[in-house]
Order: sequence, then structure tokens, then C-alpha cells
Amino acid sequence: MKKIIKCALFLALILGALASMLSCSSDDGVPEGMQLLRAEEGEGYCIYAPKEWRVANQGDIACAYVSTVDNSSISFTRGEKPESLSDYFRAEAAKLPFEITLSVEGEAINFGNATAAYRYVYDYTYKDYGFRTMQVFVYNGDDFYIFTFNSYARERTEGESYFGFYMEKVNAVMESFRFTEKKDDWRTPAEYESDGDGYLLISDKAIAGFKLFVPESFVPDYSSGIVSATHADGTNINMSKATYTGVTYEDYFADRKADLEALSGGEVTLITEGELISVSGATWARAYEYTYTLFGKEYHVYQAMIVKGYNGYVFTYSASGELYAEHLDEAMRAIEKIRFD
Repeated sequence: MKKIIKCALFLALILGALASMLSCSSDDGVPEGMQLLRAEEGEGYCIYAPKEWRVANQGDIACAYVSTVDNSSISFTRGEKPESLSDYFRAEAAKLPFEITLSVEGEAINFGNATAAYRYVYDYTYKDYGFRTMQVFVYNGDDFYIFTFNSYARERTEGESYFGFYMEKVNAVMESFRFTEKKDDWRTPAEYESDGDGYLLISDKAIAGFKLFVPESFVPDYSSGIVSATHADGTNINMSKATYTGVTYEDYFADRKADLEALSGGEVTLITEGELISVSGATWARAYEYTYTLFGKEYHVYQAMIVKGYNGYVFTYSASGELYAEHLDEAMRAIEKIRFD
């Protein structure tokens, strides 16, 4: 199966009514057996994932997956509130490049402390593999979000599919989800070392293996093995070690492309393919630029695959289609500032 990250996002303690009005943090209030997947104080929500799953947030999409050999995943993102949910789902399903078999249609369920939530469950076949997807459309006042759980329809253990096996954990993710009070000042940055050009050092080289500088208008989301920063408009810059090594950059990207197409149900459109670029101190680096559409929204990505000695790294600049050009120069400058010394 494909090994690269896919996003199409647990025994948990349910937070009380008081906790639902508080902001989340990475240290406090994390349910047992879980990890904080994303806390968006500007949006006003926090979502958790099973502790053993891998966090793979992409821009404004919160996402986690099981492992590099099991791409079962959960994701959560804001959407445009439709006038008719049924019409919206059917219109989106009609855009998919494969036929779906719907087994659950618009069933009302509980989703944390959301105002209302409705789920759809469907099966499909993609590149000879059978998948099962649950999409939950979440309402909170005037806000609208989409939660997606995607897994394999094939049998994992006798009489139980991969989808069924993970359903208990996914239910716990939904139960522990909380909308919180939105904050206008949540993006006040912490103190970071500046390089004098207004770019902040947000990575710890001892942990990540590299120094990543980002514009001060990008606020750090987290800094560990994966380093990420997001602009107030949702544009994201992140960098991490490669998910796996021992393959060519062409094969690495081919797997990512296939997984994005499986998640989005559409084609990834390549603009630049494997262009040789210069990264200070790196053995070599290759860049890809591409677009894809997810939940009706177009994303534009510039991604550099970087090799330093025996280690591989991936730098990703991701924005909505209309905002991509606005921060592109800053992203290119961030690549120029990457250091491995």
C-alpha cells in the first residue's frame, strides 16, 4: 500500500460543559490515550487523535493517520455552509472519479458539543483497492465543518474490516471534540530568535535536524520533528523529515500524488515536476508545484524534497488557490534560509 502521508484525520475522557468554554492547550486537558491534533483558538475548536497515530496537518486541514503502512486517516476542516446538505453531498459525490455505494445517508449523530452533525458512509474502489469513508457534516451556529474518516473496506481480522476496527477510536475522537470560545488575539507570537530580516527561527535543530526560519507574520503551530507555522489567512509553511527513505524522489512524489488523489477524489495537477533547486548545505533538492481540490476548495502547493547526507526532508508551502501568490516570495525566502549546520 502507499506509504506517504494521506489526509482525506482511543479511549477518551469526555470534557465537561465547563471545559467546552475554555481554550485547549497541548499540556492540559488531553484525554487519556489521546494527543492534541489541533487547537484553533481563532476558529474556536480543539480536536484530539489517538496517541499512537501520526499527526499530518496540511494547511488549514487537521489530519492524522495510523502509520506509513496503514493509511487509515481522520481529517477536519472548515467548509462553506450549504443551503441543503443532501443536495451538497450529492453534488460533491457526482464530482468523484469513481462510483460510490451509499450505506448511511444524513444520519443525525452527536459530535462533541456541536449544534448538530449528520453522517454519510459510502464505499468505493480506487486503483483496485476497496475503501470505506464516513463523512460527518458539523454545524456550530453559523459555522460549518467537515470531518472525514477514511479506511479500507477489506478484512483486517476475521469478520471485521479495517474501517470497523478503527471505528471505536474514531467515535472517541468525535466524542472528545470541543468547540471553544473564539479569541481575536490568539495569534500573538511568542518570542523567537530573529535573523534580522524579520524571519523567526521556529525549529529546534537538536530535535528536527534543521533550522527553519519563517516570516514573523506566520505564527508557529508546533515545533518538534515536524515544524509548522500558519498565517492568519490559513497559508501554511511546514518542514519535517521524510516519511520514509530509500526511494527516488520521483517515487516519493508519485506516492504522495496517488494518496492526494485518493483523498480528494480528483486529480493532482502538476505545474513543476522535480526541478533541481539550491538549498544551502543540502546534498541536493528537487521541487514540485501542484494544485488539487479538496471539499470543493482548491489548494496550491510548492514542495521541496531535500537530501542532506543520508537524511531526507520535505519543505511544504500550502495555500488556497487565490492566496498562493501572496506569500510565495516569503516561502521562497524561507527555503533560502534553511540551515543544517
